[in-house]
Amino acid sequence: MYDEKFPDMVELVKAGVENGQFEVTSMTHSEDIISWLPRDEMAREIAGNLNALETTFGVRPKGAYNPEQSWDPFSGKLMLDAGIEWVAISNWQLSEMSYPKIENARDLYTPAYVRTVEDGTIKAVFNSLEPGYWGVSKEFGHGPGVFIWEYLNGSRDSDHIPNALERLQAANADGDMLLLFCQDSEDFWRSPYYGLTTLSQQDMEERFDRLLSLLESLPYIEFVTISEYLERVSPGKTYYVRPSVALFDRDGFGIWERGAFNQAYNLNIQCNRAGEDIRHAELLARIARKKGKDTRRVDSLLEESWQHLGLAKTASGRGYGNTEPFTMWCSDHANTAMKRAREALDEAIDLL
Repeated sequence: MYDEKFPDMVELVKAGVENGQFEVTSMTHSEDIISWLPRDEMAREIAGNLNALETTFGVRPKGAYNPEQSWDPFSGKLMLDAGIEWVAISNWQLSEMSYPKIENARDLYTPAYVRTVEDGTIKAVFNSLEPGYWGVSKEFGHGPGVFIWEYLNGSRDSDHIPNALERLQAANADGDMLLLFCQDSEDFWRSPYYGLTTLSQQDMEERFDRLLSLLESLPYIEFVTISEYLERVSPGKTYYVRPSVALFDRDGFGIWERGAFNQAYNLNIQCNRAGEDIRHAELLARIARKKGKDTRRVDSLLEESWQHLGLAKTASGRGYGNTEPFTMWCSDHANTAMKRAREALDEAIDLL
């Protein structure tokens, strides 16, 4: 679609990829609702996006950026299965929603492994959105990523950027820290269109060019793609990061950070899908028995699925606490319940 509607843009991106300036990454078709979906629908969304990007740009992404900082251990495993090697999530998720807790602010700027279901781990890098008290200079205001946004729309100037970056560089003795800015490219037309700034699109683009020139002038800054960075710097620590379906808790959009049910929201979605498949398989097995079919294999799979589903639901009343490793245990049981239920459903269909 993009190569038909915006051929010049597609060719520009292709050229940038070939020159090492750009990296094409997956955002999944459903963007931030990926963590609202059952496992099988997640898999279709991830595969669909990868196929579309490969068709358009001629490269299959190695990484995924989770819009609105959604994250869950199910989609993380499915990304691995689809060939995705790394995921970018918010560094405040690492600081506030991880187990074990991070040891120091440098951990927000270095890669790590994040746990998924089925004892998997995926490489993770962290968007620099965390406020100043977690190591980002307070001169950045709400954080580096937000500061860039405020600079582009004209509500802040760039005078403090060098000093702020030098404070971060002082902690970068090993030269392995990554400062990752993420912003929607649509901001260049969206902000003027909605009256969020008095600047024009051209004004914002010129400010962006000046910002890039400023960053290029600093001797200790190097521009790299994330995949290139991960070739140089290997993840050290491994964390469990509890699920979140979207970023904007401060705006009421719903991070599901508080409250037992809300914290277990993604888990409950997977449990609900397992329950649906169990009931469908039970109905088909009943029809098969009336036709004289041997349903012992289906019955065994259903019994196993019910057992795992019951264990998975033990987290529903307690929620996803960032200091409770047992919640990953519950996620693994939900994952197995879904698999066994789907196997039972397929077996029952084959009997008819």
